[in-house]
Amino acid sequence: MELITRKDINDSGNVKFTFSPQTPAGVAITPLSAVWKLTDLYGTVINDRTAEEIDPLSSELVVLLTGDDLAMQDSSNVYEKRLVTMVCTYDAGGGVTADLVNSAMFSVNNEKGVA
Repeated sequence: MELITRKDINDSGNVKFTFSPQTPAGVAITPLSAVWKLTDLYGTVINDRTAEEIDPLSSELVVLLTGDDLAMQDSSNVYEKRLVTMVCTYDAGGGVTADLVNSAMFSVNNEKGVA
């Protein structure tokens, strides 16, 4: 799993993540399927984003987070860490499929102010 880190994001903004899946050999692929989830660093799901399907599939998969995806879970926090995790299934050859997992970690700043 490759972990990508992003600059801080404000809770009133939006952010786009682009994942480019590759086989372990480094070959770019278009997966057979792809889903993503949004959690905090403790695994708590944010905004019911547990298995969001990517459609259409391509060699670049885009996740756009807005609104409640970036809302503070606890308004007394100055910031909160989040994790977008993408799971892609691809044809590994010989009738075998395999999964690729990639994550992006980022911080959401409490732009509206600490309560």
